[in-house]
Amino acid sequence: MWNEEQKLLVTVPNHHELAKGTLISIMKQAKIEREEFLSKLK
Repeated sequence: MWNEEQKLLVTVPNHHELAKGTLISIMKQAKIEREEFLSKLK
């Protein structure tokens, strides 16, 4: 996943499910807060 605004590249596994720790790590790398992530799911 590439964020043009922040010039940030994060690798996201293409799995049906992710382990909680994996998701937390991806969110930290992407500099995404929990609330922002949850709002995008809706």
